[in-house]
Amino acid sequence: MAPRPLSRPDLNLLAVLEAVVAEGSLTRGGARFGMSQSSTSHALERLRRLVDDQLFVRRGRALVPTPRAVAIASQARRALDLLDGSLTRAVAFDPSRDSRRFLLELPGGLDAVLAPLLAGRLPTGAAANFRLAAGRRVDLRSEIERHELWFALGYDADVPEGFIVDRIADWQPVVVARKGLPALRRGLTRKAYVAAEHVVLDTYRGTRDMPIMSRIKAAGIDRRVRFTVESLQAAAALVVEAGMLSTMMPPVADFCARHYSIDVHALPFDVPPMSIYSVWHERMQTDESHRWLRQTLIELIHGL
Repeated sequence: MAPRPLSRPDLNLLAVLEAVVAEGSLTRGGARFGMSQSSTSHALERLRRLVDDQLFVRRGRALVPTPRAVAIASQARRALDLLDGSLTRAVAFDPSRDSRRFLLELPGGLDAVLAPLLAGRLPTGAAANFRLAAGRRVDLRSEIERHELWFALGYDADVPEGFIVDRIADWQPVVVARKGLPALRRGLTRKAYVAAEHVVLDTYRGTRDMPIMSRIKAAGIDRRVRFTVESLQAAAALVVEAGMLSTMMPPVADFCARHYSIDVHALPFDVPPMSIYSVWHERMQTDESHRWLRQTLIELIHGL
């Protein structure tokens, strides 16, 4: 099958045609692009062969476009304006109209904190939707790079070339315990912490060591970890029902205190603060929807 005449047009030819129609002159039209009259004439000749129309007729000294030339020039002007706009200004993201799905990698526990806050930033009837995932750290880099993952939050800054990492906040780990736990009636001491049984909320779901674990070990603490779980609900249940302790980030601990019969205690020994980082691929840096997403999440975290 023979290709349609304009299946692969040279956009430069359309731009030249539009300029000549607008200026009514080969010389002035070509001058827009620094072209000589002969180069402009050659470009129009190529376009004539493509569209099978003479495009212009001479009436005395005037250059008059044919109806086909006027129609093509009009469409070309709109197309060129649209292309120019896409290159010179970003399209603002509107979550009420944009129906794309955002896939977020959030550490376990922090997803429960941020999800309702993120929902509160959306307009009524928003078209955008979100999938929150955790424990996918093994494939995180490839997923971000393939656009399967829009944005990630984590407690380490180990990223390869081509990724952008930004430290958002520094948090001092805290301990959660059941309200009125007899072992803590005199407060949480180092001795009480070591003697207790612990439940660990595995924010990476077994895919790698958690930074908080290494900090506790570096402080010389040998604690008894009875359970390692992947959900905040399970960790909270073991704290409340089994009297275990759990060490976690302050926003997650505060969430537990609001929803369960739980008290929050300071760690009874010193550990370095935990930094939380955002990670995204550099190709998404100027994307307006991605800019909206990361700015929104960063603002939410700063407000915790």
